[in-house]
Amino acid sequence: MLGEGGKFLRKWATKGDEPGQLDRPHAITIDSKGNLYVASHHNTRIQKFDPQGKLLLRWDLPDPSKSRSEPTAIHFDKQDRLFVPDTGNHRILVYDTQGKLLMTFGKQGKGDGQFDRPNGLALDDRGFLYVCDSGNQRIQKFQLQVESALMKPRKLTVKLDPIKSITNPPCSYCITQHRNGLIKGDDRVVTWLRGGHNGGAIPLRHFLSGPRVINDTYGIFFYDPDGGYVAAYEKSPGYKVTYEFYGWRDGVMVVKGSDGILRSALSGEAIDGPENTKRLRRISSMVTNWQYWLMLHPESVAYKMFDGKKYKVAPLPKEFSQEAKESMGDVDDRLKPMTNVLGVEIGGKRKAYPLEDAGKLACFTDTIDGQPIAVFWYGSTQTAVAFSTQVDGQQLEFYEQPASPETAPYKDRGTQTRWTLAGRAVDGRLRGKQLKWVDSIQCHWYAWSAEFPETELYEKSE
Repeated sequence: MLGEGGKFLRKWATKGDEPGQLDRPHAITIDSKGNLYVASHHNTRIQKFDPQGKLLLRWDLPDPSKSRSEPTAIHFDKQDRLFVPDTGNHRILVYDTQGKLLMTFGKQGKGDGQFDRPNGLALDDRGFLYVCDSGNQRIQKFQLQVESALMKPRKLTVKLDPIKSITNPPCSYCITQHRNGLIKGDDRVVTWLRGGHNGGAIPLRHFLSGPRVINDTYGIFFYDPDGGYVAAYEKSPGYKVTYEFYGWRDGVMVVKGSDGILRSALSGEAIDGPENTKRLRRISSMVTNWQYWLMLHPESVAYKMFDGKKYKVAPLPKEFSQEAKESMGDVDDRLKPMTNVLGVEIGGKRKAYPLEDAGKLACFTDTIDGQPIAVFWYGSTQTAVAFSTQVDGQQLEFYEQPASPETAPYKDRGTQTRWTLAGRAVDGRLRGKQLKWVDSIQCHWYAWSAEFPETELYEKSE
């Protein structure tokens, strides 16, 4: 051990196989408390010492095969998890500071996430793991997702045949485009809700099923048929950043910005790029059917269809893509992977609302991070959306009302005002008021739980 200016301070250990002895030590690292860890290659073990050289702990690497376990490097992350490349068994081991094995990943091979004698690794400040895959003559990069004490590598699959997005298509009105006869009544549409205005609608088959991404004045729209969602975000000021479909991570669509940053299409979070990169901000939206939206807001915005040939119409995919499937990891088993849920976010808290057994019409009332909300579900169009239950400082109690007209199937008990699926009051004392949309997105459970593993799950009280 050397001090300031290279001054010799102390040394310890001798060659051997006894506790505290070493045989060809290959690497050394220090945890947050100043303890030293040594990878002793020929002993196939890790040993832990205090700063004075006192042996605190030692453990042998597990040997699952006849190949010799060979610790060739060691490195801590910010949570004091110790990463060790086991060169002889072509894998990565992860331990806590007490020598408990948290996980292993990797096996011998040439594919993504496979190794051939990995002999070095490093972690950057954002938690990305870089592995020197020596036998395959390459470096592999992983993003690690933390779930309690466990971690798992998140596999990114890149789409090999790029798809060009649509940018700023000319606009018209829903009723005008409906007269063209190019949109079917049951066509799925993503709609944006604009408070005092009436928002707009985008038919998926005509504008998103092919390009998967729209960069527009009204927002940025990402369509992920595998994950079962359309995500809508605020546009980049002045179109400084536009986006293209890039690939999949854990079965969830990934987009790439013109600034080079990769993002989850579902969460808007950056998964690569500068540490201070901000998350994309959602705009109020929901997915429904063309005919239903037209009934609510015929004068709202729609893209101009022209003769139906300017933008290539593509049927909505019915099969789960092979690329998404290959990138999927283990799915949270609280629900089936393809369960339809509404994911809601408030104040850093996340909760998923299962919709499979919601029936024809439902209203779930709940509180997240101290904010009361109502989740509206309309089974005829398979649409879910969340709103705050406070209007002008007044707390409302919402419920579904099957006897009401289909344009406004929800009521509040206090004022008996009828409300639309889009959160607009159409009659009663609060007529003309608009509910405040709550950050939410309808998607498949596997996608929501992959991006937000800490999510709570709503359970309806009996």
